[in-house]
Amino acid sequence: MKKIIYIFILLLTLNLNAQEENNPQDINILIQKGYTHFYTNQDSAYYYFNKIKDIYIEKEEWENVIASLVSINRIASYNYNLSKMRSNLNALDSIFNNHDAYLKTVPNYTDYQNSYLYDTGIYHFETNNYKVSKQVFQKIITQIEQASDSLITKDAIDLLSGSYNFIAKMNSEEGKYDIAKQFYNKNIRFISKTKPDDKASLYANYSLLADLLRRTKDYKASNSYFKKALNYNLNNQGNKNSIISISQILALNHINLKQPDSAKLYLGILSKNLTDSHPFWNKYYDIKAELYKSEQNDSLALQAYKTALKLTQDKWQNKPHPEIATYYQKIGLLYAANKKHKKAIENFNSGINTLTNKIDAFSNKSLLVKLYKDKAAILNAENTTTSYSKSIQTVNSGIKTLDSLKPSFKSEADKLLLIEDAFPLFESGMEATYNLYESSQNQKYIEQAFFYSEKSKNILLFEALLSAKATRFGAVPETLLEQEKQLKSEISSLEKRLNSKKQVTDLEREQLFQLKESYRQHIKTIETNYKSYYDLKYNTQVRSLKNIQNDLKNDTVLVSYFFGTNALYIISIDKNACSFNKVLLSNHFNESIVSTYKDISNPKSDIKALAKNTYNLYNTILNPIANKHKDYKNLVIIPDGLLNYIPFGSLNTEKNGLHYLIQDKTISYSNSATLFFQLLENKKENNALLAFAPSFTNPSNENLLPLPNNKKEAESILSYFDGVMFSGNNATLRNFDLENQKFGMLHLATHAIVNDANPEFSYLAFEPVSNQEHLLYVSDLYNLNLDANLVTLSACESGIGNLKRGEGFMSLARGFYFSGASSIASTLWKINDGTSSEIMARFYELLSKGKTKNEALQKAKLFFIKENNENNLSHPYYWSGFVISGNTTAITNTNYFIWILSGMAIFIFFGVIIYRKKRS
Repeated sequence: MKKIIYIFILLLTLNLNAQEENNPQDINILIQKGYTHFYTNQDSAYYYFNKIKDIYIEKEEWENVIASLVSINRIASYNYNLSKMRSNLNALDSIFNNHDAYLKTVPNYTDYQNSYLYDTGIYHFETNNYKVSKQVFQKIITQIEQASDSLITKDAIDLLSGSYNFIAKMNSEEGKYDIAKQFYNKNIRFISKTKPDDKASLYANYSLLADLLRRTKDYKASNSYFKKALNYNLNNQGNKNSIISISQILALNHINLKQPDSAKLYLGILSKNLTDSHPFWNKYYDIKAELYKSEQNDSLALQAYKTALKLTQDKWQNKPHPEIATYYQKIGLLYAANKKHKKAIENFNSGINTLTNKIDAFSNKSLLVKLYKDKAAILNAENTTTSYSKSIQTVNSGIKTLDSLKPSFKSEADKLLLIEDAFPLFESGMEATYNLYESSQNQKYIEQAFFYSEKSKNILLFEALLSAKATRFGAVPETLLEQEKQLKSEISSLEKRLNSKKQVTDLEREQLFQLKESYRQHIKTIETNYKSYYDLKYNTQVRSLKNIQNDLKNDTVLVSYFFGTNALYIISIDKNACSFNKVLLSNHFNESIVSTYKDISNPKSDIKALAKNTYNLYNTILNPIANKHKDYKNLVIIPDGLLNYIPFGSLNTEKNGLHYLIQDKTISYSNSATLFFQLLENKKENNALLAFAPSFTNPSNENLLPLPNNKKEAESILSYFDGVMFSGNNATLRNFDLENQKFGMLHLATHAIVNDANPEFSYLAFEPVSNQEHLLYVSDLYNLNLDANLVTLSACESGIGNLKRGEGFMSLARGFYFSGASSIASTLWKINDGTSSEIMARFYELLSKGKTKNEALQKAKLFFIKENNENNLSHPYYWSGFVISGNTTAITNTNYFIWILSGMAIFIFFGVIIYRKKRS
């Protein structure tokens, strides 16, 4: 079972002093005998503590009856006797109900109450009812944290520490690693402060943190913590369950690190601490199976897994439990690796049935999604029409489970891991639908594939837009929304401050933890109390293919890519037709995309070689759809995977010549088709322009180079739209914060710095001013509330960042969508300051004349290419890095001066004509 249970064996001290007149010596002997058998003989331990309990019942010493029952519960939890725990909890419940008035007069009453709650939490944890267990432990935390310092006893400190750990452990089991890590670190700080000499508790917490590192595949770091904890337990006669659990995970880590000899060493330590009837023998056979697998002895591995499964079933008395489902999954995967498809499917089905029989009680839906994912993959491997149909049914069940799971994930980092882990599920759906479409040409399979493609894309960004919608229409009081904004702002501000420091104190870490926990609880309160808000926020229904067709314009084709592990799937859609194509992936294809990006973003690359490479790429990813769609003008690209790096306008469409795609088509991008049409609904009427052009002539900590042309760029575009420019020393972040909500168009001609390791700390730079913040981080954008029709990031690499499966670039441009922008013009590499100024000026001129954003950018690029046809500036590096995404509809120009002059001229013209007629 879970070693966390054994950190605190007895949290309450039996009140012997009150029993001096009742022969306390006899009771003390019973207690000593009970603890003698605590770890070795549960029946004897039960016997002695039950005798103690009966003595106190007779004397109506109810606080000591409670303490006795708590001790029995700890014995039961150590030995996984859940039926005994359940009966004891019923007895405790009865005592608190029937003797509440008496108990409230007892000193440290809240310790007794919280200890009862603690056992209740453990019971629900063991039965995998995480929802109830979390509620119980959160109640303990709230009660103790809100108590005055004088009322917090040693037992209360232990209860509080244990509650932190249980919440962390459950989040870790559910795949919510970011939140789990926050709670583990919180508890380590708490123990170091309140119990600095309690090495046992500290090492136990290091073990739990090490287990989290193992789950995130950081095996070396995990081992460093585990080895220290194991040595402490071995040298200080720690409890055997902890030694067994640590040894098991150390063995697994060394197997993953391909160090079988070290794994066998820890397997020996594990077996040495197992008694004949110990409930952890399944762990021993689990390691044996993994070792056999590493030696490619699958037959022995299968036997070991089956033994582990049988022992686990016996432990849980053949009742459904996720631990049983885990072994079915492992056996199924082993059969699948040996192409024994039917056996694999049987075991995956057994695992699914184990979980779905009690899915309301079990919180481990992440495991259920994995089982659906594994089953769908093996059904596809059977390569029959029937198996593909079954695969689609399985994928649909997996997606339904995933949708029910996602709302419980509050951390963006955890959601990204969840999505990445679930991605193969969508890929199985794409594979099955494509094969059925190929054999039947039935249009319904394209519709199903499009559904999978949409469900796999930009879940976080889509949820952010839905959250904004829920905020507007979810009937949540303004005070609660304001409190949410304030908490988000405080978290962002503190994170930025800590990120810039070389050394962070425990006090600062604690402050950040408390802010994040307050935010989580606040959101939980809103989602619980305002159903309409919850329904709007998590209604992640994607648009159907038919709805997309109905909404597309006659001259537009939408091309959606799904970049899988083995194949690239291409779905193209216009008003009247759609197509479904597949391209098998290879290392050569992936490398060609990477090398193409390097060549396009390098002004010194050979343009002839680049033309050849981009033609091959065009021929692979776009030419297959050309025959299906005729006479279209606008191309909406929904890229995926490595294709996010490619500006499609720079693709060469002629085998033996050079003709760019941009010369024939207007091109725009979107994160998904559903998001594209969601953004089209965001009609912005305010089109006044706010431009920022910092000079960076004064040295700053970031060593940002001067931008000599950005002021000229800003001045040029303001000749076409009403607005305001902040340049040089006035182009500060403070002025941006003060002014940004007043304008519908933002133009930021500045530096962008990408942080791949921590995307939320990528930033746009404003003019450095002493004693003022001048960096706008991605995390800041989450707290902005823009009403922008267009945000232009005329900055280096503003459209790229860490590439995440399904989510695309974690870029600055993406961050502006979170803040409420409808469309964004951004860059894919380090752009040239001078040439970008020319392109931007032409872009805004065309926008002012009523051109759509995608057409304005196309024509601006074409004009630039024509003007520089005879020099090196025609290289795609200089013009193709700018891309437009989102709502590309035309902007209504608010610069009425030209129109007023035109109107006056027309009025004078007709006035002169009328005057002459009258004269004649």
